[in-house]
Amino acid sequence: GFAFARELGSLLSGGPAPFVATALVAAYGTWWPVACYAMFLSACTVIAIWIGPETYQENIAADASDQAELPAAIPARA
Repeated sequence: GFAFARELGSLLSGGPAPFVATALVAAYGTWWPVACYAMFLSACTVIAIWIGPETYQENIAADASDQAELPAAIPARA
C-alpha cells in the first residue's frame, strides 16, 4: 500500500521534473519558473499531509487481527 503510493508519487511528480524544468527555462529564460514549479509540488505535498489521516497512536496491528482467516488453497487434481 504505502510503497506503491510512494513510488507512484515519485513517478508522477519526480519523473517528468527535469523535462518540465528544461521546458520552463527554455520558455522563460530564467530560473524563477522552475522555483515556482518546485514550490507548487511542495504545496501539493503539504496539502496531502494535511488532509491525510493521523495514525501516530493507532494500533495498526489490530487491523490484521480483525480480518477473517482465509482458507488454504485447494490443490489441483491431476
